[in-house]
Amino acid sequence: PEEYSSHIRHVLEAGPNIIIDDGGDLVNMVHTQMPELIPNINVPTLLVWGEKDDAVPLSDARLMERLIKDSGLVVFEGCGHFAFLEQGGRFCRILDSFFDIK
Repeated sequence: PEEYSSHIRHVLEAGPNIIIDDGGDLVNMVHTQMPELIPNINVPTLLVWGEKDDAVPLSDARLMERLIKDSGLVVFEGCGHFAFLEQGGRFCRILDSFFDIK
């Protein structure tokens, strides 16, 4: 949704040390809106998650993986919500593989 685009931009600019208090809106959205919307995703989807994500738990990622037809889940052990920043090199290699970039 549009209301999250500025939030995401802010997170990417701030880096991994930002503390986000969205009042649980993101988790609430995952539980209320996503179950009916996610099955409509019809493109290959890669979910990258931190094992210790305390903003959106790994259990939610596993739910999304089940609901999205052609999806895969990569879990970064020991990482939190910003796993893609905590292990940026690994994240980039995974994306290269997903997009078949040589």
